[in-house]
Amino acid sequence: MTDIHKASIIDLAPMLNLKVRVNLAGGREVSGVLKSYDKIPNIVLEDTKEYRDKGDRELGIVILRGPLITCIMPDSLTAIENPF
Repeated sequence: MTDIHKASIIDLAPMLNLKVRVNLAGGREVSGVLKSYDKIPNIVLEDTKEYRDKGDRELGIVILRGPLITCIMPDSLTAIENPF
């Protein structure tokens, strides 16, 4: 018998409760605070903002389906010391 429970394809735990930027299929881009996720990963964002050519818009709380997500990254980058 095979195990039907599979591990998540990505570990989002380090980004929980932090602001993230998400690129979606079709070219849409949003940012918000990552509040929850599952192993697909469907994600829940709070204080979400969508970036559009016509101007940004506030969306509030959104649920993004995992299959539509192409990229998840921290919204702000931190500088690291050059090791060389």
